[in-house]
Amino acid sequence: MSEEKAVPDDAAAPEDDAAPDGDVAERLAPQGPRQVRTMRDLLPWEGTPRPSDRVLLAFLFIIPLFYLVMWPLRPMLIAKMPVLLSFLIGAKTVVAGAGAFAAVESHPLWIVVAAGWAGMMKFDWLWWFAGRRWGERIVSIFANTERTYRRAEQIRRLPRWLLIALVVLGRFPGVPGSIVWLISGWSGMRFWTFFLCNAAGALVLSWGCAWIGFEIGQPAVDLLKLVDKYALWVSLAIIVGIAVWSGWKEARRQSAQGR
Repeated sequence: MSEEKAVPDDAAAPEDDAAPDGDVAERLAPQGPRQVRTMRDLLPWEGTPRPSDRVLLAFLFIIPLFYLVMWPLRPMLIAKMPVLLSFLIGAKTVVAGAGAFAAVESHPLWIVVAAGWAGMMKFDWLWWFAGRRWGERIVSIFANTERTYRRAEQIRRLPRWLLIALVVLGRFPGVPGSIVWLISGWSGMRFWTFFLCNAAGALVLSWGCAWIGFEIGQPAVDLLKLVDKYALWVSLAIIVGIAVWSGWKEARRQSAQGR
């Protein structure tokens, strides 16, 4: 988006409880999901981008790739370095596994909770910043199907207090976290409101997962060590599964377009 249409900085942002002004309301106007046909369709700005635009967009595409690469490595790492893995990916199952190892090996549970908490929320603020900077254009890129865009539209129309509640619950199952975070920035939510709500939700979830693993203890550790024993085969199965699933989804998409 050009300099003239850039989103105002925090000093000019509307209060959390205030209705959007004319400029914000214009940016909130729905345009529909972005149909990605060329590389240009993946760009959320118009005109000449600033260097920071390029860096931010690169991070938004690298983050999902990072988690995708880490996925098949989980079986190899979870029994060897569960706390570090909790920080790297913040996955609920990994945090629970680290909690189980804390119980068996007498490690402080708070270390697991802290690692999981940081791992869950470390990149979330980038989505808020992207929504604040590019508004509807970035939402339509990531909500690029009719179904996900309709969901984004429903979230956008929620009262402010419900949007804040969704930010708190963004890491919980069933909540489209990245879309919620994009919309929170797009709607003008202040950074510290977003950050504190996001941090609170991540802390509750990290503590809950770590506590469940801690309570299970030895049986969970035994299972994770069994996974570690066959980690190579488990990882290969995950890679094959991802490839098959991606191919199936692409075939369905092409079949739907051909109708």
